[in-house]
Amino acid sequence: MAFALVGCTGPNSNAATTPTSQKVDQCIVGRWILTSQSFTDTITVPGVTLVGTGGAGEVDTYSADGHEVIDLTNASPYIESGGGHSYTYTDRGIARFTMDAKNGTWSESGPDQTLTFKDVVLDGTMQPDASAPVPPGAGTYRCSGSSLTWMRTIPFSGTATEKRA
Repeated sequence: MAFALVGCTGPNSNAATTPTSQKVDQCIVGRWILTSQSFTDTITVPGVTLVGTGGAGEVDTYSADGHEVIDLTNASPYIESGGGHSYTYTDRGIARFTMDAKNGTWSESGPDQTLTFKDVVLDGTMQPDASAPVPPGAGTYRCSGSSLTWMRTIPFSGTATEKRA
């Protein structure tokens, strides 16, 4: 999930640098590559919280007017585990949302995006590839020019770190 998952204001930037007509802080505008991600998954195995990592190599592009493109073409596999269960998969597809990101807070809007889950293995058993909807998210962020960290609270909790491409 992508997730993932957009300059900046907040503890590492100056709020005066973002024009009021801009939907995304200037620090975030541009192309970024996901370097690490961790998250919780409470959907895959009912009643169990899995902890996951993965997705490095995802390429995200953010424009000042709020257009966000999440490209999972080169994202690394995801690995999740917890409660005696294991789950691995590769996420593929391109998601597009509209983003508002200012003063350390971000939210996405738009319809759910459909991504493809490939090479899926749940508890050691290969599963068929599947497509699933990915809803818009929300949370907070920190940006320091060449590093961007997202803290997601909706629709799941997690943290993703990106470097400027």
